[in-house]
Amino acid sequence: MVSSLVRNVSFMILFSSTTLMAADSTSWNQWRGPSRTGFYLGELFPSNLSKDSLKLSWKVSLGPSYSGPVVSDQFVFTTETKNKEFEVAHAYDRKTGKEIWSTEWKGSMSVPFFAGSNGSWIRSTPAFDGENLFVAGMKDLLVCLDAKNGKEKWRIDFVEQFKTPVPSFGFVSSPLVDGNVLYVQAGASVFKLDKKKRFRYLEVDERFWRYEWQRIFLAVCL
Repeated sequence: MVSSLVRNVSFMILFSSTTLMAADSTSWNQWRGPSRTGFYLGELFPSNLSKDSLKLSWKVSLGPSYSGPVVSDQFVFTTETKNKEFEVAHAYDRKTGKEIWSTEWKGSMSVPFFAGSNGSWIRSTPAFDGENLFVAGMKDLLVCLDAKNGKEKWRIDFVEQFKTPVPSFGFVSSPLVDGNVLYVQAGASVFKLDKKKRFRYLEVDERFWRYEWQRIFLAVCL
């Protein structure tokens, strides 16, 4: 049931009569939004979903994926698993729906048990920092793409680099953007990534647990 619904999904952009999506405040740059709270801070939604309050601006068909869309003032970013072999990131023009770029890499995998019956598709929602799109692949792979053209800037293969096992359910958690820092749960650890220097491992010490981890926990869970 879930499988058939997800495989035939279309992504639609709907605009209210009061230009709901026009303001920059409506950008949604990572999982659960800019503050990871799930709160939308733009104009109020219409009081109902009738054809008079919403109109279809454009739509595109998407492949199977669990990740949510990421929206900037110019682009809409999505991911999908293609042919059970490749993972793909797409960028669409926010106003027209025209595909701007598409980048893919090998990385699909099968997940076990009940999760497999619902589909072994890319799970993590990407994160956007204004210049880069950070996409987590199922096999504990993190890819940094230039958001304007989709070109790969760098990647970290945590399994290869740290000799850790591939997670049974894949790279599930979504990257967290915090200024010049990116946090990810990968490689059987938590990593604090410098977006230019690529990564720095979070040392587990008293100061970390007391201050930094508390801040991460609050950003992710509240």
